[in-house]
Amino acid sequence: MCLKIITHLLTCDLRPVMPHPTEPSQLVVDPFSNPEACHCSSERSGCSAHGCCQVTTRTFPCGCGNAVSYHRYTPSKPPCAFTMQVTAKPDPGVWRHLLSIDDVLARASPQATEYLPSEELRIARRGMKYKGADLGPKARELIRAVNEKKRLESRSLENEALGVELHALYKELERMEAEARQLKSNYRMWKHMKERLEMQEYGKVFAVEMLA
Repeated sequence: MCLKIITHLLTCDLRPVMPHPTEPSQLVVDPFSNPEACHCSSERSGCSAHGCCQVTTRTFPCGCGNAVSYHRYTPSKPPCAFTMQVTAKPDPGVWRHLLSIDDVLARASPQATEYLPSEELRIARRGMKYKGADLGPKARELIRAVNEKKRLESRSLENEALGVELHALYKELERMEAEARQLKSNYRMWKHMKERLEMQEYGKVFAVEMLA
């Protein structure tokens, strides 16, 4: 699995967000998700995702033909203002106070430089860690939905009016199962990349996950 580190020089602050790894009530920049599109009037450039930003890409190829992306964001010019409101997209020129995963992990686990893994390995470990952390909640969500389906199926034998509610739940389960499959696939891609890079750098795959 190949790794692409994509740096966006943004005109508008359209950075995607995710829960803080240790403080879920807070949000940080999500480097694993594709960025949202921008429809502002700024001059468009070569970025297919935003349109109002410039991008630089570094690729670490392995010859497999498949790639996962890790996104970083920088304002193209000094913001005119900052906002603490991080859930809504701000006005042009306004930048949100958001930490990146790079900032969070650098503060949480400073490392001696002589033992510092390569940048691409640190990113691969982050990808595996955070995608893996999503598997448990998604599995529990599916279990709750399946249990609710069984409950409604049992009651629908006596109450035909529940058929509409049950049909809607079937559709929701299909969506959740598709999301779970995609999440599991993403986790496996990051895990494969981490193990390949560990093999290249250390000649072995670590059985115990190290902090990125």
